[in-house]
Amino acid sequence: MIDVCICTHNPRRPLLATVIEAIAAQDAPTDAFRVTIIDNASSPPLDAAALAPLQQRGITARLVREPQTGLVQARLRAIDTTDGEWILFVDDDNVIAPNFISEGRRFMAAHPEVGCFGGRLILPREIEAPAGREPFLPFLGIRDLGDAPQIGRSPVWVEYEPPGAGAFVKRAVLSRFKQLTHERPEAFALGRSGGGLASCDDSLLMSCADDVGLAMAYDPALTLDHHIAAERFDRRYLRRLMRAYGESQVTLLRARTGTAVIPRYYASAPFFAAMVCLGFLKNALRSVDFAIAQTEYHFAARKAFHAAR
Repeated sequence: MIDVCICTHNPRRPLLATVIEAIAAQDAPTDAFRVTIIDNASSPPLDAAALAPLQQRGITARLVREPQTGLVQARLRAIDTTDGEWILFVDDDNVIAPNFISEGRRFMAAHPEVGCFGGRLILPREIEAPAGREPFLPFLGIRDLGDAPQIGRSPVWVEYEPPGAGAFVKRAVLSRFKQLTHERPEAFALGRSGGGLASCDDSLLMSCADDVGLAMAYDPALTLDHHIAAERFDRRYLRRLMRAYGESQVTLLRARTGTAVIPRYYASAPFFAAMVCLGFLKNALRSVDFAIAQTEYHFAARKAFHAAR
């Protein structure tokens, strides 16, 4: 059994309806999965009528409310209110391909050593990144690693680590993630909460696969359209996002290890200055906007490392 969980806070209602319709249109047997929507303190609250397309097809579906804002809180509620061997996390702006669940079932059957996996996150054709903003796409949840599957174990981030959007996660990994959030309360500072842009909760969750002896994977046969809101391409938003990524990297390290040892390139002022300058020049060849934002990322991370001492 696969529990499809949509964690949402103040979604774009028409888009959420499209997300739900795409799940209802899956070619997998309707008794192979069920759907839970976690309404994370939306205002106004979601109406259970949103489940109609699923229920009309005979898919078990329910709406659960989580009053405390925060993506980590919403995912923990999803874990606590489901009991399937796998959870498929779908964001409220993800439109999954018709074979997404059936392909996920095929992949998990073929790879029992895998504890979490995801696929391609595509920018829909009708959405175009403004000139100079293309380098930000990976930070906005757009990913395509090519046609070859990738599988491996790693306690730290690797390219094939699945983003939370469209990720299948095994119950053993979910249980370890829940345990870790109890052990390390700083985990709750990760992930989006209200208007905040904290990130890296995905990495904390997926890295738990290694803790329980399982691998992470990328399955190119899995595809979804990620409908990024237009305002997320705004320069000011992107600079805020990159600063938040810098701060979140330090929080992630503390949540994983209980400490945050400052890397040499952040501890040494000369090393830091050289790294930032060289990085700016290299990134400016692609995009000045990205070069500025990446510099702000490093300053935010360095400040967070020193604050965590």
